[in-house]
Amino acid sequence: MASKMMRRLVAAGGLHLAASNFSHYPDAAILVQNHVSARSGQPDDYDYERPQMHGLEKAKDSLVNSGKEIDSIMRNTKEALQNLTIAMNSPANRRCDLEEPLPEGSGTQLYIVDNADLRAATSGIGYRFQKVLWDRDMKTIARWGSTIEGVDHGDGWVQVGNCFLPTAVQDKPVLQLQQTKAKLMVADPAALLEIDGAPTMYSGPKAIQDRPREVELAQESAEDAVDKNGVALGDTMEVTIKGGDHDGQVVKGVVEDRDAENDVYELYLPHAPEGHRHVSSIPFSWLRRPDESAGKDGVLLFWAVTSKPSTMDLVTKNIDHLRSTYRGKADVFLLHIDDKAMWMERSEEWYNSSVQFSSEYRIPKQFYASASMLYAADFYPPQVRLGKMTLPQVVSKRDYKWIWMVDEDIDFSATDLNKLFGDADRSGSLIVAPAVSFEDRLTTLKAATKMYATGCSAANAMCFIHVPKPVCQYRYVNFVEAMFPIMKPAAFQEMAACTECDTQIDRFWCTHPAMRLMHDHNQVCAILDQATVTHTNGKTLRKWETVDRSHPTVLRQRLGDYVDEIATLKCVP
Repeated sequence: MASKMMRRLVAAGGLHLAASNFSHYPDAAILVQNHVSARSGQPDDYDYERPQMHGLEKAKDSLVNSGKEIDSIMRNTKEALQNLTIAMNSPANRRCDLEEPLPEGSGTQLYIVDNADLRAATSGIGYRFQKVLWDRDMKTIARWGSTIEGVDHGDGWVQVGNCFLPTAVQDKPVLQLQQTKAKLMVADPAALLEIDGAPTMYSGPKAIQDRPREVELAQESAEDAVDKNGVALGDTMEVTIKGGDHDGQVVKGVVEDRDAENDVYELYLPHAPEGHRHVSSIPFSWLRRPDESAGKDGVLLFWAVTSKPSTMDLVTKNIDHLRSTYRGKADVFLLHIDDKAMWMERSEEWYNSSVQFSSEYRIPKQFYASASMLYAADFYPPQVRLGKMTLPQVVSKRDYKWIWMVDEDIDFSATDLNKLFGDADRSGSLIVAPAVSFEDRLTTLKAATKMYATGCSAANAMCFIHVPKPVCQYRYVNFVEAMFPIMKPAAFQEMAACTECDTQIDRFWCTHPAMRLMHDHNQVCAILDQATVTHTNGKTLRKWETVDRSHPTVLRQRLGDYVDEIATLKCVP
């Protein structure tokens, strides 16, 4: 019966359909096929197998086509990846040309890059190649607090060179038009010495902009090296400005030319603003030698002190070290903020022989440094704020080289003070500070609170900038912490007159004096790495960081000279 049925299927050309029904049972299908072949005597490649071969050909063609399709996909993917790599590498290789001149008459203006509203934890804003936020230069930024010159396109973008900056980020303004401040910042330093037509400053040739005229100095013959006033080319002299708003300011320079008959000289001023370091027609009456009359009263050390036994011990030890090791003249001023009588009871004889000036200024306990930040900010930092109130009367009557406002927690009993003040002089800066090692004598449990952080780490730039760098003699910096500034009298007087700077004074005093005094803004402040003091209460006041953030109006008033990013500008080995 089965054989008859199979023959009928073969005759009808439907074996391939029947075979397909056996596809799930391969052994049965083979058995049927063999049986049919044996009964019919036909070879295996009989006509009824041809449809099956056609199916294999189709499958093969399908596989070939699929392979070609996959090859095409792989080629396209490879090209896409290459294009993506080029696209990703393109911004990294491109650079903004900020010096590219803008079209004439485009109306450039000065802008301050302002982080007051955005409060971003970044160094600044990245420049964009187009007016879209994603197309940015990966390495060129406009730093917070810096000044840029550009053209406002009126669509939320300012063009600088061939690139762009957004005027706002996250709906917070980041570019502030520089208005009244511009006149102060771009004022020509030459005007500071143009008094009654006397000395005038000028920009020398680029080749000698940062050095004296060494060739001319070398040509000076030995016979006429010293003139009738005892001045020779190459001598280091100091210019005392006599007249104008800066009467009395002293600037150090090197004699590079002279007209002895008319008693006028030309000096190179290494610490004056770049481009204004050569001064001509200086009368001899304005000159003095650094070792003759400059700073004849030496240095002044000022402490605002309490009467805690530990404070009295440390300050006494420091003053004894000053008296026994420092070869120059030094005066001490103690301002007592609680009880001077305790000091006198301790040793009146020592006090009278060691302290030249003293005063008392009682401040309520809520204004102490250990009090709530909402109150203590009014007297932060205490030695600087109180020094501004009491020192002008003393400084105005004397000629000090340096004024050191010392925190009562600073231990300099092992510091080489001759090296410290010597390097301060060599730096040519207006404000210097020693390097600091941070020592915490409190227990970790007591010191580490929500108000304090023990020690000093790289995460806290305010203190970390003072960690000594042994490879440097000193470093020019844009920030000196408020614990222990050593200031030139002229810089002190400028800061004393800055009423907006009190609560954040260490953010301003490395920039503000350069606007008023004839000084290179990159050399106003220096840290003396070879003269280290110890901060015995080695904890950082976290609350002052909060105070920083709580005075946006101060930041707005002082845009341009407010230091937002603390940095080392140059290491002098």
